[in-house]
Amino acid sequence: HADYSHVIRCLTSDKICLFTEEGLLHQLKVQDIPFGKMKDKGTPIDNLCKFDGSKEHLILVTSTNQIREKMLLFATAQAMVKLVPEFETNNRTVAATKMVEGDRVVSVLIIEKETEGVLRTTNGVFLRFALEEIPVMKKGAKGVRGIKLGNKEELEAFYLMGEDTVITYKEKEFHLNRIKLSKRDAKGT
Repeated sequence: HADYSHVIRCLTSDKICLFTEEGLLHQLKVQDIPFGKMKDKGTPIDNLCKFDGSKEHLILVTSTNQIREKMLLFATAQAMVKLVPEFETNNRTVAATKMVEGDRVVSVLIIEKETEGVLRTTNGVFLRFALEEIPVMKKGAKGVRGIKLGNKEELEAFYLMGEDTVITYKEKEFHLNRIKLSKRDAKGT
């Protein structure tokens, strides 16, 4: 896991998509990745595309096949959320989302069949609401506020309500389905 933290199922005609905390999307053609043997160390992704591992932090690594015809959910530290229809671009590096100064992307999630989501802040405040309350926007939009934040509070995580609704928070199991369903842009509990 130290050497290979991401495993992506893809075709040779596909592209690898790297979404970063800085709001960028780096794309790399699979055919540009050099072949190697099973025990070879491999080539750093920094050498194959414009991604800079010393300055940028990865949020989501996927392939264009996995996000085709699906919605992507973006959430930033200042609690801005939005749904973006599929990304189709030939550029190797593009801004995946617009952010205000000092903000960063906390979560990029691929929406399958989920209908509800849960926001978690740095102070341990949770808010559960229906995903249909998040508007579909273009990648150049900032988004809408997902939860009202307190002083010096940031959004820490976004969870999708699927089959597995149990998370570990502060070394304890926590059932997300026990949180009362509320409206987006509320205070949370």
